[in-house]
Amino acid sequence: MRNSSNRLFYYLNDHLGSARVLLDSTGLIYDHYRYRAFGEPGTSVVNTGQPNRYTGKPYDVDDGLNLYYYGARYYDATLGRFTQTDPSRGKYPEWGPYVYALDNPLRFIDPDGLRVTNPDEIVLSNTSVERHVVEFNSEVARISATPTTDFTFVVTGGDRYVRDGKVYSSTNNQVVSGTSLLSRHITSNGALGVDLRVPSNISIADIKKAAKNVGFEEIINRYPDGHLHLALPKSEKSAYLKDTRVDKTYSPTFQETEQPTEQRKEEKNKNARTEKVED
Repeated sequence: MRNSSNRLFYYLNDHLGSARVLLDSTGLIYDHYRYRAFGEPGTSVVNTGQPNRYTGKPYDVDDGLNLYYYGARYYDATLGRFTQTDPSRGKYPEWGPYVYALDNPLRFIDPDGLRVTNPDEIVLSNTSVERHVVEFNSEVARISATPTTDFTFVVTGGDRYVRDGKVYSSTNNQVVSGTSLLSRHITSNGALGVDLRVPSNISIADIKKAAKNVGFEEIINRYPDGHLHLALPKSEKSAYLKDTRVDKTYSPTFQETEQPTEQRKEEKNKNARTEKVED
């Protein structure tokens, strides 16, 4: 970063992307930041007034708020809670609408105050898969020491179903060629699978390690289009099949958008037609 005098400074960040030290090009330390578990500022030395602190987010002290700005919401590190409800709160009944980082701030982060990104609205009716994707994204950031703002995993494939011996996408009801009837994407098999577009700046080794750490069992990245396939253990199949509350059309998006509804629908239909995955 550069200050008002155009002087260049460098951040030294921890595994969560939090600024720990700010130094100049000669190595002279100007700021030294410390935080408690949920990001509340500890004993620090601050000389520059630069705002980016815990998980790399701006800390508002000038207005007397003492809050971090996460894009979609403000975060109060003293309470360990957001000050506004989660826009996706209805889809996470097991978590409170103000919860930060699944109540595990030493391992996970919440990059923008929302939960997960699924811009094409791919159907993922198994909420356990959804939760594991959120944890996976944070685990990748931890292992690779890369802030989540510097990489993006985009959902490209989700639920499928079988009709007349053929496999169809639950997103667009089109036949998905080359899919085995044993695929964990299929709802009768538990809807345990998800496909993700892999960012170029994260190593496959880190990605696979993160997926394994959070509980994904099937981890495959050998497809021609380069997507990553993840699936939960088959042991989770019965819980999904027994859950009478499952919405087979549910597609988590978790993004606030300013697009008109009709424009979003048109983009959804256009993008969904491109889902041609092979596993």
